[in-house]
Amino acid sequence: MKAIKIFSLILIVFSLRSSLLLAQEKEQEVYETAKKLIYKKDWEKAIQALDKIRKDYKESRYLDESLYWLGYSMNKLAGSLKNFEAQIEKKENAMERLNELIEKFSSSSWAHEAKVLRIEIAEDLVKKGLSDYKKYINESLASLPPLPAAPPAPPLPPSKKQGERQEKIDPDLELKLVALNALLQMDEEKAFPILEKLLKEEKNPVLREKALFVLSQTEDPKTVPLLFHLATNDPSQEIREKAIFWLSQRDEEESLNALLKIYQGTQDPEIKDKLIFAFYQHDSGKARNKLIEIAQNDKDLEIRGKAIFWLGQMEDEKSLEALVKIYDSTKESELKEKLIFAFDQNQSRKAFQKLVDIAKNDKDLNAREKAIFWLGQKGGDETLSTLMEIYNKADNINLKEKLIFALAQNESPKAVQNLISLARKEQSTELKKKIIFWLGQSKSEEAIKFLKEILEK
Repeated sequence: MKAIKIFSLILIVFSLRSSLLLAQEKEQEVYETAKKLIYKKDWEKAIQALDKIRKDYKESRYLDESLYWLGYSMNKLAGSLKNFEAQIEKKENAMERLNELIEKFSSSSWAHEAKVLRIEIAEDLVKKGLSDYKKYINESLASLPPLPAAPPAPPLPPSKKQGERQEKIDPDLELKLVALNALLQMDEEKAFPILEKLLKEEKNPVLREKALFVLSQTEDPKTVPLLFHLATNDPSQEIREKAIFWLSQRDEEESLNALLKIYQGTQDPEIKDKLIFAFYQHDSGKARNKLIEIAQNDKDLEIRGKAIFWLGQMEDEKSLEALVKIYDSTKESELKEKLIFAFDQNQSRKAFQKLVDIAKNDKDLNAREKAIFWLGQKGGDETLSTLMEIYNKADNINLKEKLIFALAQNESPKAVQNLISLARKEQSTELKKKIIFWLGQSKSEEAIKFLKEILEK
């Protein structure tokens, strides 16, 4: 009798466990279905599946995550609705689900994500006229601890890269930054002093970098002076460089003047490199003139070469005239190479003619070879004629080798004909071998016929 009772108890336990496992399997199935629907951006069906977890599986291990994705999906669905009232209602529903998550699962990692999303939705609702939701933004700023005052910080290594950083951002401070960004969109006058304090006093460079991006999106007149301060004083090299980049994205003359002042006061080649790109980005006559000045006069040849490179990307005549003038006056082989590449990058007729002139007449053999190489990349009948003309007048075997290679880069039938013509009359066995090699790389029937002709002799 006792054995029967024990057996019955085992059956009951087994049955309960089986039921629990089945319930968990069903719960997981609903959850996985919901995630697939989110991936497919089928917001309505995703909302139905996630709401089922919320209502039918109140003890689910997925409940906190499901509440987040429920709010997320409702917000996305609201964005696709045409009816204004329906948009508002769906966004308010999303706020309810996010609030439910934050209240019930305050220690969950999804609660932080919910707070971030809640600020985004609150900002949108305020812009749509529901000013009551501004409280979520203000509360996020007010309820968090104040930004810590920073003692004098030692400078970071100058080439420290983002991937090497070990600092982590306090989630509360990151949330504060999100709220600050939202407040800037609605009340810039109130938000800017908070942002300025964060940028000047926050010790964590990762958070300062995020704050810098927020600053870059503002139109406040105090933005340029603050960017200048960061570009010249921030202990992080990376943040200084990014402040320079954001200055280059602003059109006002004040930002260009700030960049010019930074260049004048620095000897750091990495900072100079970023400033040169910033002058190119600024797209003004004053910025171009600074690039020309650097290309002509800077004591660092590498810095001059970088200015030359960006001048080569410009299509205006004044930049090209400056490059030609620099080429004609320089004896530095390294600079000549950069200038020849700049002429190749410029698509004007004058730049092409300068390349031809160098290839034909320059006393520097290395410069002639570089110009011939870039001419070989251009193609066209005029280029072929020029290369053939140079070849027929050349008496240097190395130069002729470069001309053969340049001719071989041209894919036109005429290039193959020219190579065959050279192979027939070239007296140098070594050069003839080079020509035959490159003809062998061609799929031209004419080249194959010529090669057979050689073999049959």
